[in-house]
Amino acid sequence: MINRSRLDGSFLKLALLCALYLFSQQHVYAGEPAAENIQPNKRIMSIAVLYFAPEPKGQPQVIAKQLLQSKFKLFALSADRKGLKDRTAVYVDWVNLKDAHFEPPTTDQLRYFGRGVSSEQAAAMQHSTKGLVLAFSYGNHEAFKAIEQMSQLLSELALSTNGLIWDEDTRLLYGVEAWNKTRLYPWTDGIPLVTKFTTIHAYKNGDYVRAVSLGMSKFGLPDIVVNDFSWSLNTQMGDTINAFSQLLIEGAAVPTRGPYDIRIQSLKHEGMRTELTKSFIDKATGVGQLELKEAPHDEGDPDNRLIELAFDRYSGKSVQERHDQFIGTIFGHHDGVLMTKHNDEILEVSKKAQAKFESFRARFTKGLEPGEHLMVKAPFKTKDKGNEWMWVEVVTWKGGDISGLLRNDPDYIPGLHAGATVQIKQAEIFDYIRYTADGKQEGNETGPLLEKQAR
Repeated sequence: MINRSRLDGSFLKLALLCALYLFSQQHVYAGEPAAENIQPNKRIMSIAVLYFAPEPKGQPQVIAKQLLQSKFKLFALSADRKGLKDRTAVYVDWVNLKDAHFEPPTTDQLRYFGRGVSSEQAAAMQHSTKGLVLAFSYGNHEAFKAIEQMSQLLSELALSTNGLIWDEDTRLLYGVEAWNKTRLYPWTDGIPLVTKFTTIHAYKNGDYVRAVSLGMSKFGLPDIVVNDFSWSLNTQMGDTINAFSQLLIEGAAVPTRGPYDIRIQSLKHEGMRTELTKSFIDKATGVGQLELKEAPHDEGDPDNRLIELAFDRYSGKSVQERHDQFIGTIFGHHDGVLMTKHNDEILEVSKKAQAKFESFRARFTKGLEPGEHLMVKAPFKTKDKGNEWMWVEVVTWKGGDISGLLRNDPDYIPGLHAGATVQIKQAEIFDYIRYTADGKQEGNETGPLLEKQAR
């Protein structure tokens, strides 16, 4: 799953094509009764831009038309944008980037939204004033074929002109090599892998995280939203969004709203099915209960229908508890108990871990990187007046008080469950783990000693 800052929703809008996009969505918003199952848009539009760093090789508009007339004949050449209506066609336009509201993404934005773009290319592109815009129109019955030809055309066009490919649907910029590895990735039995054509923006929204996919519009299908989860579930929530999206493009019967059971084994794409199955841990079933809802748009969301994946069918006092139950059911969970005593050596290491944890206060207050999160091990009283030590994901940290989400299911405290919001004192914490944005971790200083003692 992609953990990145959000790209401003007003970034890179092409005003002259807005009317066409609205036309392609009319059947969705014109007041017809909702279909029983999610259906693709009848007409689909996809926009790509070729940027240069800063000047192209040759004449991009001429080269594009030559390729379309000689090799990529699925798309008829349209003389103007009106000609895209009800046709499988492409409109090619050499534009002033500023006038068309397609100013190049900044070097800072390309840290998150560039794929295979060198720092030299990113810097040179800032001086580019002209670009090639390609607007594709096609029907849902030929979406796979159209996407395949678009991908090949843009690859050859970028290679011939020294261009960089901007995909407006995902808001990503690709170098040619990165584009080829991603978009020309071999399909399985004629089925594309959805993760090669979409991306996910995950960002803090209050105390928790909101994730939204981008790129499903290329298939004429809605993008997917999950609200209010914690960073520690980032990978699993991303896998859920991707699996659900894959089922949609494979034509699974999915209701527009209401209950839906997602089944990993129902995926036709063998690669995704195998990869997700390999990630299963203890007690995984591969099946999860979802509640589908129409999702309201947030600033920066794609101009597309949105479906929210909710977890109301699980019990729990909070949505975060229901998230944990869903993830534990579909992907499984580890929750072993170690019976140990805190000897002098362990207590000394714990004391050092407490001091190291305090060093993260300024960083936490300023704001962690997207995907970065802190966990602390804290004591919880059992019925027999003992302690069960469990991990807590830090949500707020004020003075010596920490509020967070319990990341373990207790064995000796009835009524308390993973995902519950708990309050702990910093002075009582026993250890910490810091997870970086790229998934690495540091801390758990006492872990090796406790495991050694347990053996």
